[in-house]
Amino acid sequence: LLTGEKKYANKAIASTYKLTESEMLLQKALKKLLDDPTANVTEFGEKLVQLNPKVYAAYQWLISYQQFAKDYEGLDKTFQSQLKLTEFPGPIYNGMGYNYMTLNKMGKAKEAFENYIKAEPNNPNCYDSMGDYFAKAEDFKNAYSNFMKAYEMDSIRFKISHDKAMKIKPKLNK
Repeated sequence: LLTGEKKYANKAIASTYKLTESEMLLQKALKKLLDDPTANVTEFGEKLVQLNPKVYAAYQWLISYQQFAKDYEGLDKTFQSQLKLTEFPGPIYNGMGYNYMTLNKMGKAKEAFENYIKAEPNNPNCYDSMGDYFAKAEDFKNAYSNFMKAYEMDSIRFKISHDKAMKIKPKLNK
């Protein structure tokens, strides 16, 4: 945690407000992370989900903790559960795609990013993410076109997509 974040984390831990069981779990996880930033706090996220099985945010906490712990197989299960709770699956598909790329499950990664595009076709981030997929798959033509599509949709927030496209452009003719 950064210095400013530690200040707020310590305040949260020292809180004397009456906390719910879920809030106490978050507080315990925070304390453990303050004591050891490399600590695995996934158990707190799992308990949070058990207490709140229909609450989207509980899964978000578990996902964060699983990412800290590099529990990519666990992440897959959590994403699958979280998909059942939302009408807006785009961000979940995005997370799934990157998680599958980390696991080198490229077919599943592509499918997740395709689902992201279906869910949010007007979101330039979908195409930037698909570009990342194609870049990792060394399909530079498709990576380039997806990065450029993201950039063309939003040239201010997705300048990074343009930068990625320019970086792989020399590989297009190889």
